[in-house]
Amino acid sequence: MKKRSYYVILFGLTALLLSSCGKNATGGAESSEAGTEAAGGESEDGTASGGKAGSVTGSAVIPLFVDYDYESVYSDSTYKQLISTEIPKVIVLDDQHEALQKTLDTWNQEIYDDQMAEYTEAKNDWMEIWENAGEDTYAQDLTVEGSINFFRTDEKLISLYYNEYLWLGGAHPSTFGRTLNADPLTGKILTLRDIAADYDSLYERAAEKLAEINEESGLYEGYEDTLNSIFYEENSDYGEPLFTVSADGVTVYFNMYTLAPYAAGAQQLDFPFAEYGDLFLEEYQKKQKDSAVALEEEERISIDPDGDGTEKEFYYRADRDEDGYATSFIISYDGQEYDTVTLKGTEDYISSYQSYGYVIRSEDGRYFLYLQNFGEGDQSYLQVFALTEDGPVFVGAEGLSMNGQERTELDPDSFLMSSRFDILGTYSAFKTFHTGEDGMPETEDELWTITAAYTDWKIELTSMVDLQLPVREKGTERGSGQEETVPAGSTFILMKTDGVNYVEAALPDGRICEFTLEAPEEDGWVWKLNGEDIEECFTYIPYAG
Repeated sequence: MKKRSYYVILFGLTALLLSSCGKNATGGAESSEAGTEAAGGESEDGTASGGKAGSVTGSAVIPLFVDYDYESVYSDSTYKQLISTEIPKVIVLDDQHEALQKTLDTWNQEIYDDQMAEYTEAKNDWMEIWENAGEDTYAQDLTVEGSINFFRTDEKLISLYYNEYLWLGGAHPSTFGRTLNADPLTGKILTLRDIAADYDSLYERAAEKLAEINEESGLYEGYEDTLNSIFYEENSDYGEPLFTVSADGVTVYFNMYTLAPYAAGAQQLDFPFAEYGDLFLEEYQKKQKDSAVALEEEERISIDPDGDGTEKEFYYRADRDEDGYATSFIISYDGQEYDTVTLKGTEDYISSYQSYGYVIRSEDGRYFLYLQNFGEGDQSYLQVFALTEDGPVFVGAEGLSMNGQERTELDPDSFLMSSRFDILGTYSAFKTFHTGEDGMPETEDELWTITAAYTDWKIELTSMVDLQLPVREKGTERGSGQEETVPAGSTFILMKTDGVNYVEAALPDGRICEFTLEAPEEDGWVWKLNGEDIEECFTYIPYAG
């Protein structure tokens, strides 16, 4: 039999945080998930970060990021993907939460080891089949795929859900979940008992909810014993309770086959703080008057824009061409349709192949639509519309992205937005924003933080000549350093930028160099540093087309 050869592709993928939430815009999300958002307080360079202007909030948000390790096996004869895995790892995008990062490192490694073991076993089994019978005869595009959902990412609590999706050629795919809840300041992992004010009563309420589910869909005989084991037995065969904490409540999860057969699915018990607040410690109940609800295309919600108790149905949809691209969107509001091109008075800035939205409710009860659009070549922009009693009104648009092309929950008081820059390289960088009085995102951050600076794929430059640069100690303010001659052969990791002509980069000893560039001349594209073309200053500058 002809021997087939295969090749394995290994590389790092990047993704930002993914989530969804229940839809109840008038009273806040029923089950919200906090996404990747930047921490409040003061950054190392002394610039302000997070929170509303002139206010002190206990919900300063920590900037978390999800990176992925990826492996695929392809056939070199058909070039078809046969099996793949994506393994997530969570990274803190600052230097202020070392204890949390250590906890995440341990958790990331456990996820990697377990998911890679499952993938490797499945790959070896299937490759033997493919070698002997041919891949065209058997299942292809098999996957062991992990993803992360964030529910809380503030200074009080980190709460996340890991979902593993497996399609390995059986009768049906399967999923498996894990949760992590941790104190972001100490890194201590928190159990359900740690956040409960009345653990026994919580167990009783969980038993009542499962009894209702049993009547409707049927659980395993003796599921009550399994529940008791999960809640009370040390080193239970079923593990400790899986749970997440959102701004609105606590959710307890049971994986497939734990309490019921596959047909019944996984069980999920919701405990909203509004109804079950007495069961949980007050310190973990995040209270805020403003809220945001994530919204997909054609997903309907109801809002009450003037607070008179009369709700209006709202949704949006893309006006797409035959290739799936949209240059305008239709907002359906209280039975009437509005074209975004007409509302803005101009066509959309890009042809959008993907979009998602958020309906934001301000503290004083006003509503805004944040409509995020993505086009080819990392293009992205945000449109903002006020949802008034009389209909939608265009507020403004910015070339900003809510964390790349992945959805994330939005806290109106503190959320991260990114943009792409081409200053000493091509990269994405973020700032912390809040929703301003007019509904537009506002920031007090002076500099953008370069996302790659905290990942395994840092933007690193190596100088070919001596460079005269201001150099300062790490953690000191911009402009406080002294001019130095940094010798040729030095390496620099890009850390921050003003998005115009200024970049901060770290030397191997941790000190910060300040680059102030001269913009290209009209019709030119080459930047200059100290009067010299930057291409003459560095061995390689990673620009993207």
